[in-house]
Amino acid sequence: MFKQRQKYIFLFSFFILGVLVHASQVYALEKDAGAETWNAVLVRTYMGGEESTEIMKEKFRSKRELLAAYPDFVLVEVKGNRMVLQQNINDISPLVKSNGYFGLTGEGVLTLFDGKPIRQGKIIQSFFQIDTGKLEVKRHMQLEKGIRVENRVRYLNVLETFKAYGPPGEEK
Repeated sequence: MFKQRQKYIFLFSFFILGVLVHASQVYALEKDAGAETWNAVLVRTYMGGEESTEIMKEKFRSKRELLAAYPDFVLVEVKGNRMVLQQNINDISPLVKSNGYFGLTGEGVLTLFDGKPIRQGKIIQSFFQIDTGKLEVKRHMQLEKGIRVENRVRYLNVLETFKAYGPPGEEK
């Protein structure tokens, strides 16, 4: 009798498991019913104007539902099932945090580089012409070697420091 009871318990458990699997499949189908695939183009604009773009393919029932999924973004454009959303971030970009250096170009322009300026790395952003004649030797050496930028405060401090060496009204 005990073995027969175990057999019924096993069969009942197997039945319940089947019902649960079926219910989850039905839920998944109902959830996607009426949903459309949207291409959400997420544009993040950082201090200094650097942008990053991420394209997300997701299913939503409406434009409103998609917008609710990205509350920190503003709708910029809609074309068919493609929505461009933008977020302005009051911080420096991840690229600048990981490898940004202030330095001078060969023409004496204060510039933010991806990498040390000695190697004339990729220019991320140019700011203003520096009057190198007014620049102290110490400051000139710092710019030649590159001034590492790891956060927003450092970025703003460097710009403020060298603004005094730029032509009046040209700082960005």
